[in-house]
Amino acid sequence: LLLKSVAAAANAREIKKLIIFSDDNLMLDLLKSLNIDSYIVDIEADTEKSELLPVGTYASVTYLRERLKIDFENLMVLNFRNPLLTPDVIDEAINKFKRSKIPVLISVKKSIDHPCQLNAYYQIADVGFIHIFDDDEATGRCVRCLDKHLSIRHTVNQCNPDNQRLNLRCKVTKPFYFDWKARGVQKNGVSGIYIRKYDGLNIKYIPIDRIPGNTFNKIPFPFWIYDGPGQARILLRFRDEEKLYRDVSEVDKDFHLAGAAFCDDCNRISSLLFKNLRGGKYLLALNSEDLPSHSYMLRAVPVGSSGRAEKGIIELGLDDFSGPISLHFEDQALYGIIYSLFKVAEDDTYDLCEPFPPHERLWTGSMQKINVRTGKEIMGRQDFPDVFEPEGTFFIMRRNLIPSFDREVLQGGAGGFIMKDTDSIQIESEFDLLKYMAITRALGRSSGDKKE
Repeated sequence: LLLKSVAAAANAREIKKLIIFSDDNLMLDLLKSLNIDSYIVDIEADTEKSELLPVGTYASVTYLRERLKIDFENLMVLNFRNPLLTPDVIDEAINKFKRSKIPVLISVKKSIDHPCQLNAYYQIADVGFIHIFDDDEATGRCVRCLDKHLSIRHTVNQCNPDNQRLNLRCKVTKPFYFDWKARGVQKNGVSGIYIRKYDGLNIKYIPIDRIPGNTFNKIPFPFWIYDGPGQARILLRFRDEEKLYRDVSEVDKDFHLAGAAFCDDCNRISSLLFKNLRGGKYLLALNSEDLPSHSYMLRAVPVGSSGRAEKGIIELGLDDFSGPISLHFEDQALYGIIYSLFKVAEDDTYDLCEPFPPHERLWTGSMQKINVRTGKEIMGRQDFPDVFEPEGTFFIMRRNLIPSFDREVLQGGAGGFIMKDTDSIQIESEFDLLKYMAITRALGRSSGDKKE
């Protein structure tokens, strides 16, 4: 894929001299075998940092001037992560830079002003947050709080062979950040148990001590537990008829139930997480009954005790949900996992002009699609404002602006060259590679061998 970008630059008519810098000796040997001027630079020695330019740009420019003694009027910095780049795009950008007399021209893309980030190459099929369960002692304390309202003592510790590995029918999540005040619940550090109730489009949290005793048995799990002004837990109970509960028998006996994600109304389990007792390996079981046979991409982001996403994002291509999905996170105190499931484009039936709307249940507050900036209903692409952001493929500048490049851009002195979706992608992950393959299939281009 790297060579596709290199070939585009080598065949561009407006590039007078192409020189490639890298810190990878194997890559340099390959480029030299193709008679392309290439030199090794120590990226770690790059003392100047840029928020926009590729890592190693300043070290490469220093090498260009001081070691190679090459003088130049204008400089184009190419980031060779875009295999969709073509010579025509490069020539068009350079000509625009020359005609416009602007000091800086950078490749940009339109940002769709929408929380779901609509995209023409994948559709959001499911999103969820997997809550990690606390230990059995914490569960027992929460269950005892319910004893005066609901007699479940005889159903909690069922230990027959079918459910012994679940240990408890009831589970409580580890504490997670939750803004109770924003949801109309204000307490002074006093713990309490609530039910979550829908009032039209609004959600209310009602203390269980306000529920009449004769109607309490009709209230379904889960319960929400107030653990502090910004902290909550969820107490749930598994039902025998729960499909994922029945599927536990298919999981390796070295794994135990470690977490779960809930559907929007929290009345149904959408996925279960199992953890190996000996290490950081996990198995994820998705409730795939509503997912048609298709190519999907799963992205899983671990969340630590602070509530922030941790390092170790996992991205997997999926074609089969018949069994649990293997995940591996480094040994760390997981408090949750954010997962997103994307349906990937397969052929030219995917419209490259109109982005896919996400499933309606992924929208909050209303079934209408609302532009969060204007507050107006979105009827089509025309209702999204054009917001531009650096795309990362190339940066063209006059030589005297290299030390002050970031400042020039931040002060509004840069022009933008809008990259079409069919000419723009940055290969930085397996998900990007999958998206690239979808684009090339839809355009009838050859994406090459998967080993590239």
